[in-house]
Amino acid sequence: MFPFLDKSGYGIASFDLKDFTDTMDTAIPVYDFEYVVDQYDGDRDGRLSYDEFLQFTLPKTHRELAVMTETRNSLITPGVHDLMYALLNAEIEGQK
Repeated sequence: MFPFLDKSGYGIASFDLKDFTDTMDTAIPVYDFEYVVDQYDGDRDGRLSYDEFLQFTLPKTHRELAVMTETRNSLITPGVHDLMYALLNAEIEGQK
């Protein structure tokens, strides 16, 4: 899933996520994706690297991020939550 979203080869930006959801005919505002990228962009380059993407989609691999995710659920819209769940499932299936 990561290579599919990383069109530029430099990491996933908020507009990459927005472009993907637009193909699914969803109405998720770009600022939701900007929030997600901002929260997980460890090197502050405005994009999610593969490792940062994994920390977002698999936060249980990093205890501190898992706690942050659990306490921040109300700040992420249900649409973004559902999309990320779908992305996680696609990523897991792709790893099999």
